[in-house]
Amino acid sequence: MEKICINAEELRLIYSYALSHCKEVCPQDRDPKACLAMMKIGKLINIFPPCVKSYGYFKKNFLKKMLKEIEVREGRNIKRFIEEMKHRTPRNLQEYEDSIDSEFIYKILKILEGEENA
Repeated sequence: MEKICINAEELRLIYSYALSHCKEVCPQDRDPKACLAMMKIGKLINIFPPCVKSYGYFKKNFLKKMLKEIEVREGRNIKRFIEEMKHRTPRNLQEYEDSIDSEFIYKILKILEGEENA
């Protein structure tokens, strides 16, 4: 991959622009790869997206704990729950939130595991 040079001011400007996406359309329209990139850039410039605390700064052990809590609450394996939610409407607000979070967290973990194996 080709390296590109950008100064800190330009990076902050672009990051600030991207944060408006986070604030306006998340969680309805989010891309796990983009979210991880935002978190990494946030570390560099010490400005984080609004969700990082909720997701434990995307640390694997924290995310795995979140998935385990959803499994317990929903009473089934996370893969099965995610698949089920693709085929039916959530029954209540908690199930809706769990549906959104579980799919997102599952994808984030797959990306993080892929980075470790690269």
